[in-house]
Amino acid sequence: VFGDAVMSWSPSSLTISNCVVGFPAGFELNVGSDLLLGGGGGANPLAGTLQGGLHLYAAATNTLYGSRLVVGHDLTIGSNSWIHPHTEGYSSAIVGMRVGRDVFVAAGGGINADEKGYMPQIDNLNAPGAGVHGDSGGSYGGLGGGSAQGASYGLATLPLEAGSPGGWRGRGNYTTSAKGGGAIQLLAGGQMQIDGLLTANGGDGWYYRGAAGSGGSIFLAAMRCSGSGTLQAKGGGRATGADSDARRGTRRAPGGGGRIAIWQHLPLHVVEQRVAEQNVAGLFHFDSCSSFRGVLDTGVTSSILTYQAEEGSKGFYTVGATLIILR
Repeated sequence: VFGDAVMSWSPSSLTISNCVVGFPAGFELNVGSDLLLGGGGGANPLAGTLQGGLHLYAAATNTLYGSRLVVGHDLTIGSNSWIHPHTEGYSSAIVGMRVGRDVFVAAGGGINADEKGYMPQIDNLNAPGAGVHGDSGGSYGGLGGGSAQGASYGLATLPLEAGSPGGWRGRGNYTTSAKGGGAIQLLAGGQMQIDGLLTANGGDGWYYRGAAGSGGSIFLAAMRCSGSGTLQAKGGGRATGADSDARRGTRRAPGGGGRIAIWQHLPLHVVEQRVAEQNVAGLFHFDSCSSFRGVLDTGVTSSILTYQAEEGSKGFYTVGATLIILR
């Protein structure tokens, strides 16, 4: 148990198995060597549902990181194990995750930042891309659906922001509009193998014409990214059936797509310097990558409105180089 006065912990190594661990907002977890989530084995009473969970909460701050996870050696996320990075909901601070060597994310496990972005607020003053009124979905990489969308924002090459909420629609003392997707930032000094799920989807509007939130962001950087997993930062609004036609906002005002970017072949210290400087000079975009066979998804839901939600941005990036052949 950590009190308010203790805001960091530096174990030599850490295994989270058969339990869920959470830390206060603004906490810094510095693991000297390896961090392992899962590995409970057949005797685990949570087998088949959850092997290990870690919740990190960003505190409101004027800097990029409101909470940090630093792993000296390898990060392994096993099957049925999850890291949950939460934004504060009213500031731009995110959870930053840095791994000195390799990252392994097994199938059935991953990082979940769904609906962990900006919160809806009266007058729609919270978040850069909040819907302007209650019939407009949140925007980020792509515009939300509706006649008064918020603005898109951030860099496709370097997505570091949370997603925006749908436009406020009050029902008594609550709202039917949804949160934006959160932010996943994971930097590694070695290889990154993703066979599981990384997700930062926006929330669905609900009940009476609630507007959906936009997708959030996923930013990965490693010397090489491989695997067959799924990365998604989709706009909210995925309801099906007749119930969505007249009342539910999921077809009236879906959220715009988020942003996904994967950097490869840059040393970790160079990535960190570029992030600090917001420097994307010399990076080349590719739609696909031969070593990663998975899916990048920043899609949206179709709407009954005239103005449709727009998909977000996604892709792989690396620096340009000159090849010299000596004969």
